Amino acid sequence: MVWGSVTAEDLFNALHEVEWSSPSRSILEFFSRFTVPRSYSKWSSQLKCNLYYYITNYFILMFFVLAVGFLLKPLAVVAAFLTGLSNTFLNYRNLMVKQDLSELSFRNAITDLSEKPLIPPLR
Repeated sequence: MVWGSVTAEDLFNALHEVEWSSPSRSILEFFSRFTVPRSYSKWSSQLKCNLYYYITNYFILMFFVLAVGFLLKPLAVVAAFLTGLSNTFLNYRNLMVKQDLSELSFRNAITDLSEKPLIPPLR
């Protein structure tokens, strides 16, 4: 597979097909070849490849970081989650004018968000 031609949509579709019960890769393999790519295209390609290949490891790492953060500063983790949630819903005018946000499903909200950019382009 040529990772440079993979789009974000292809990656999300592939993530839906991932067998999440597959065992994770070894920790030594996960951290052994860590290098920073020199160009943006290589960086993008390597990110897509690593995300697909080490998806279970990234999930475990994310869970571990959130668990440690929750144990050390539970209020900070809850505050970060609520900040992200409020940022998602309150910064978009098309969601603010809706009378009842509880009627919106998450999928509809994300579709609405993707239609209008938050920040206008610089000129």
